[in-house]
Amino acid sequence: MPGYTVNELPTVEVPTSTKPSLYRVYETECVYQGIPLKMAVCYSEKLKFQKAKTLEKRILNESKTLEKLAKTMNQRSFACLEDAQLEINKLNRQELNKLQYHKVSIEIESQEIRRRGRPSQDTSKDTVGLKYTFTFAVTKDEKSIQESLDKECLFIVVSTKQSMSAVDILLEYKTQSAVERKFQFLKSPQFVNSFFVDSPRRVEALGYLLLILMLLLSVAEYVVRRGLENDKSTIVGPGKIKMDRPSLMAIYRIFFSVATSTVKINGILHRGYHKPLEDNVKTVMKYLEIPEDFFTRGAF
Repeated sequence: MPGYTVNELPTVEVPTSTKPSLYRVYETECVYQGIPLKMAVCYSEKLKFQKAKTLEKRILNESKTLEKLAKTMNQRSFACLEDAQLEINKLNRQELNKLQYHKVSIEIESQEIRRRGRPSQDTSKDTVGLKYTFTFAVTKDEKSIQESLDKECLFIVVSTKQSMSAVDILLEYKTQSAVERKFQFLKSPQFVNSFFVDSPRRVEALGYLLLILMLLLSVAEYVVRRGLENDKSTIVGPGKIKMDRPSLMAIYRIFFSVATSTVKINGILHRGYHKPLEDNVKTVMKYLEIPEDFFTRGAF
């Protein structure tokens, strides 16, 4: 984002089921494999708290690694200054080169090596050489930490439609989850595996029928949610969870408890329920204006 910091980017509010989410958006263009694209570089304020917690764990792990390294190196000594400097160069190329969130400075300290025994009158004769040790100074790299946090909160969305603005691309992208949740129903093996078609024409026809089905199910979801909202009520969904805004899949699974059987009496087939309908099934059928005897109606 040349010429911009995160806080200088224009903001946009994206409505959600609870409260609007705030995003900062930067608009640009690129070409990928010869295809011109409009790019929306998005910064999510909502992700900041979550990503900051994850980043704190990484910083802590890196700090513990540095503590172990410093403890190991503080126990070592070198007979000459050149060897100590070579070891520092090695550390900078290897362990310290991997650091992301800390700065490390290493100082070389010299200490006299004195001979054993009782000190002589001429103390200068007691010194037999020098040894060199390290002193580590570790500080957090606040600039790097902030840049890492900003990157964690960034994501990029692109579109081949050049006329769309970055904000429009973001708003369109945020509707994807609702679409995916509904198409998850069509992708489930228990649903898809029941179909078999062997010609492109039939595949196309089936695709149109499934899209119409999804529209009807979406309407059913809306109607049930509206009814619960008006009544300020809830239903018990899958997993015995109380829901005031059941999803399409939850409404679908509520009907798993409905089971019917057919018997033949005097040559006439009759259908009935294995057990009485549960309250959540009755509530959904009421909102969808489906009679309770719908699944057992008539003789066959």
